[in-house]
Amino acid sequence: DPATTPVNDVMSTNLATIEASATTAEAMERMQDHKCRHLPVLDNGRVKGMISMRDLMDVELESKATEIQQMRAYIASA
Repeated sequence: DPATTPVNDVMSTNLATIEASATTAEAMERMQDHKCRHLPVLDNGRVKGMISMRDLMDVELESKATEIQQMRAYIASA
């Protein structure tokens, strides 16, 4: 019964985590290795936040958009 079941009874344990100093590529690899879409981010063993697959995809899309702009500028200057 959701109204009476404590979160502790259904929460995930033995979580995959990532250090705050890790790269976004490392976070993506960790998510793929552990088949998860969210990772707690640790700083000195304490949870600093969460990173999601969506966060990582936003970074990747921004990177690709910048790359496309640079390619267009290069082509236009030729």
